[in-house]
Amino acid sequence: MKRILALVTVVFLMTASLPLSAGADAGLSFASIFGDGMVLQQGRPVQVFGFGRDGDTVTVTLKKGDEAVASQTAAVSGGRWNAALPAQSGSFDEYSLEAKAGSVVRTVENLVFGEVWIAGGQSNMEWTLAKAAEAADWAKKEHTGKVRFFVSVDSGSDTPQDDAAGYWLTAVSWDAAQLCSAIGYMFAYNLSDTLGIPVGIVNTAQGGSRFCTWIGQDTTAANPDFADYVTAQVQPRADDGTWDALHRFYNSRIHPMRGYQAAGILWYQGETDIERGNGDVLRRGIPLLVRDWSTVFGDGENLLPFLSVQIASFSYRNDYLQGSGYTGGLNGTAVPNGNFLMNQGVEEINRAYGKALSVPIYDVEVDLNDIHPPHKEPVAAKLLDASLGLVYGKKELYSGPRPISATFDGKTVEVVFGNAGEGLKIAAGEELLGFRLDGTETKAAIGGAYAVSIPAEGQSVAEVSYAFFNRNQDANLTNSGGYYPLAFKMPVGQVERHPDAEALVKADARPGDSRAGSKLRPGQILLMGGCVLGIGVEALLIVYLLRRMRRRRS
Repeated sequence: MKRILALVTVVFLMTASLPLSAGADAGLSFASIFGDGMVLQQGRPVQVFGFGRDGDTVTVTLKKGDEAVASQTAAVSGGRWNAALPAQSGSFDEYSLEAKAGSVVRTVENLVFGEVWIAGGQSNMEWTLAKAAEAADWAKKEHTGKVRFFVSVDSGSDTPQDDAAGYWLTAVSWDAAQLCSAIGYMFAYNLSDTLGIPVGIVNTAQGGSRFCTWIGQDTTAANPDFADYVTAQVQPRADDGTWDALHRFYNSRIHPMRGYQAAGILWYQGETDIERGNGDVLRRGIPLLVRDWSTVFGDGENLLPFLSVQIASFSYRNDYLQGSGYTGGLNGTAVPNGNFLMNQGVEEINRAYGKALSVPIYDVEVDLNDIHPPHKEPVAAKLLDASLGLVYGKKELYSGPRPISATFDGKTVEVVFGNAGEGLKIAAGEELLGFRLDGTETKAAIGGAYAVSIPAEGQSVAEVSYAFFNRNQDANLTNSGGYYPLAFKMPVGQVERHPDAEALVKADARPGDSRAGSKLRPGQILLMGGCVLGIGVEALLIVYLLRRMRRRRS
């Protein structure tokens, strides 16, 4: 009975939250993203928008109880109105929005201010909490409404839409929580506990969707090389026009929300593109998507933080890959190649502003014949740690070791890592796994706090790789925080040992930032500043004492 009531409630919310069209008799409505139980991003000016009749003036008021907190009027133009209200701090205090045009009044009730994250991608992000391996444990938790979810309910569009069909769910019980994205809900639940404010997840993910469906027309028009690549390489390997059409889900789920503010993007997509042998679309497209979505959900000045989940181990064996020259089987490289290309796209964004990170999931239990890892909790935990470090400044170590150099002295290949924390570790077992020399699995061992040593006497070695095969769930190198390196491959230099290996490690930039090297950290800057200040004060004291001595002598 409870399940039936829950489903009835969802259907009611879906229909109740859909906006009246601009041509409706009432003539006034909020955009669908502004629905009862919604979350607005704290700390940013609030853009409120909706639909009405051209020529009307709409008064938009933010209320806390019966008290008006802020108000602004907006003219309706082209059937749309937009009002800007001042920023509010995050809390569990309930607010309401009122839009009034003449005698017509529309309201949004039970809204809160907190952190909003956009959850995008395909089925692994869409995967509901009810289907996760941890569902039984989460069913026992207390669901008090600290997590609120916007669920998209459309099937895409060939043209940009004015409104995004969907509804808000306030997770006040397991009946509601189980309908949410497992990763999104778990991430939001624990983030809310950490920050002490509500968290909203806007779930835009669509199972089976290609990457190119999430890019806007303006972006492809400004980047014709990307559009040409999609036309020449991606579309010929598409199944049909439903999940593969360029811009399809951007048009219906992203474009209509322009102006709605968010804290960052959670991304889990790539399975479909990797399966069809077009992983390079991820390298080319991710920088475009981050800039694109930051324009929609950002503050107009900065790119949004972007946290991307790596594709899990999987045995790709299909005609798409065979037709692209893929060798197939468990020992193939479709997964790591796709992840490697994805990482390059993430790194391009990271180099620009340092707020992007790929999250490896080698240690998440998988079925090599199922593209959907059943365990979603460890994935959500990794994303949470990444956000706490990269965005909220609450963790110093939150990502894995970063390979800095690979050298060969004729006997041993040595790979030096930065971001090792207190030192490199083996996550499970006694033997270090996951390393290859020129594509062949090899023994390896941790050689000191920051290096991995690989015996190779009598060999000619050109390349070292890590986790670079589909069966990469055995890769077990971590830093002291338990975080894994991304899959990588790099050339091996013929050098006895990097002369400044330890200095290079210690100078490595912060986790998630590829700009390693000479960059000074805030602590270093403060220390240097303190030294300079101390020297200056000492000099002034010496001058003062000398002057007093001269006066006494005179």
